[in-house]
Amino acid sequence: MMLALSAVISLVLALDGRVVLRDRDGAPVPGVSGADAAGVRAGEGPSARLIPWHQVARVEGEFADEAAAWVAQGDLVWRALQRLERGDLPSAEELLESLHGPIIETRGPTAAAIWKSLVRCRIERGAQTAAAGAWLAWLGVGGPAFESTAGPDEPSAMEGREEAGLIPGLPPIWVDVPSVAVVAGARQAPWVLDADRAIDPVEQLRAWYIHAARGACGTLSSVAGGDAVEWPPVSDERSVQIVSSVVLAQYGNQAERLAARERLKAMMDDRQGTWLEAWCRVAIGRSLTREADPEIRRLGVVELLHLPARLESAVPYLTGVALADAAATLRELGDMAGATRLRGELLRRFGGHPAVEWNMIREWPATTPATKTSQPELPESEEPLNDR
Repeated sequence: MMLALSAVISLVLALDGRVVLRDRDGAPVPGVSGADAAGVRAGEGPSARLIPWHQVARVEGEFADEAAAWVAQGDLVWRALQRLERGDLPSAEELLESLHGPIIETRGPTAAAIWKSLVRCRIERGAQTAAAGAWLAWLGVGGPAFESTAGPDEPSAMEGREEAGLIPGLPPIWVDVPSVAVVAGARQAPWVLDADRAIDPVEQLRAWYIHAARGACGTLSSVAGGDAVEWPPVSDERSVQIVSSVVLAQYGNQAERLAARERLKAMMDDRQGTWLEAWCRVAIGRSLTREADPEIRRLGVVELLHLPARLESAVPYLTGVALADAAATLRELGDMAGATRLRGELLRRFGGHPAVEWNMIREWPATTPATKTSQPELPESEEPLNDR
């Protein structure tokens, strides 16, 4: 009788199932109710959990066979996260890049961990457009909702997300290089627009980033051949408000640029000394350098030079863009001495920066030594660039 009861209990437990975690200090989680690409569902009521695959050692019971393939892929994610913690980002990225299909596409903590980790890897190696794509994918799989289970904290990649979920190192501010041309083409994931989901803030952000790339590459299309560009929708989400203003300041018509600069000035005044100030200053500076008046264009250069003078530590990538833009503008204005000096600063301090491959920087005319070089005006009270 006791043996029969024991067998019944074992059968019930086997059918009910449990999750054995990789964390040896964590007790097995009972009550498995399902398993798919997002993770393992276990528990009931307030204690119900969706456990990401990289935290799962094995699933026992009714869903064991169904979970086996996901556990194997989760092992790759776990190994990649371990490499991240050791600082071995190249091999971690290689493992993460080997994953494909539902495990990276399904909303949930597993996909969130994968994309968040890829953001870090790509930012660290200077692959800005690829990192922006990973960030948009992270948003698309619900990344912010799964922070407690999405993997190790990465302050270098994700800091600043209190400002509407934006990442300081991934502004919609680019130069015309091949990787940006890929985004401008919008023919491959994640740079494909879904017109049916234009109301979704993530899709709106994607559209604005694509338009920023098209602006950088000179491929923005106007409405019916006119001067007005057909811009993406703008929701009340603060992230979309910021990004759309940054893009319109750079590439809108004159009225759109002016209105966007006013919005950015208000944002900048509220966030002095931060990465958001840097975004605003570069967008305003770029906007001013697109005006016809040479003096206004020089004011744009001054705005851009706030970054190398004051804000480099907050946004090193954007500082390189600011130096490149300032150099290109002075070159167009005929100030070759000042332009060459700023280009030299870019090459010295940001040798691996994507802007170094921009035609306006790479194809530089030969210059002859001058008896007196002009000095681009820095923001008031700041030290010259070569004295820092």
